[in-house]
Amino acid sequence: MKVIATKMGFFGSLRQPGESFDVPDGSKASWYVPADAAPKQAKPAKAKDEPKALSELARGNGKTFNEVHDKTDLA
Repeated sequence: MKVIATKMGFFGSLRQPGESFDVPDGSKASWYVPADAAPKQAKPAKAKDEPKALSELARGNGKTFNEVHDKTDLA
């Protein structure tokens, strides 16, 4: 039967999320679903307002490491 990987997994080779492949009928795993039961298209993730690089912190677009981890003394 045709299945689609929902997470990374191994079936004969390493399978990536979204990859479709065949498995013996009746096979089950937590990381793939039957192709006819799989959602047709995944919704794109929303972009977060958090900075993606340290240089963006200087522009005031996010919190510092200490603010995020609520630590004043890292030693």
